[in-house]
Amino acid sequence: MYVRRRNPGLMERRTRAGVGTPRWDRALMAYAHLCTIALFLVAGWDGARRYPGFPPPSVWLAGLALWGVGQWLVAWAMGTNAFFEGTIRLQEDVGHHVIDRGPYAILGHPGYAGLIVYYFGIPLLFGSLRAVIPAALTLLWLLPRTIAQDRFLRVNLPGYMDYARRVRARLVPGVW
Repeated sequence: MYVRRRNPGLMERRTRAGVGTPRWDRALMAYAHLCTIALFLVAGWDGARRYPGFPPPSVWLAGLALWGVGQWLVAWAMGTNAFFEGTIRLQEDVGHHVIDRGPYAILGHPGYAGLIVYYFGIPLLFGSLRAVIPAALTLLWLLPRTIAQDRFLRVNLPGYMDYARRVRARLVPGVW
């Protein structure tokens, strides 16, 4: 509801690949969807097997906190950035330009950072050690996609090169 209020139409644009989406990005997104499905299947199966009732409150609450922080960061990024589509492309049809406020003043890719936190909250939320594996496999699409998106935007989006010099952190401040 927050994102729909802040950026009407964004959620609808996120449901399809926009014109000009590279083939490699479509492949990365297909992999991302498979990882997400696997994460929930493994977490549900393993969590129910390990804890037929419910995981211990400390584990479940830690997972809920990580999941919530991740969701909040993704929603904040989407609410701030009307160009937060599901695929990488230059969105000339909607006046694409650099966003450097909100979480984008701190991180180049706050939505991806939020996803990392979100994905690692799920195994705890379900009480599943095995779900850490598909959560970690999400990094196999998220890190290359972050690098590819950065390269794409540096070349194609006017002003992004200056923005990337000002905001050096891509996913984790002080690390990368």
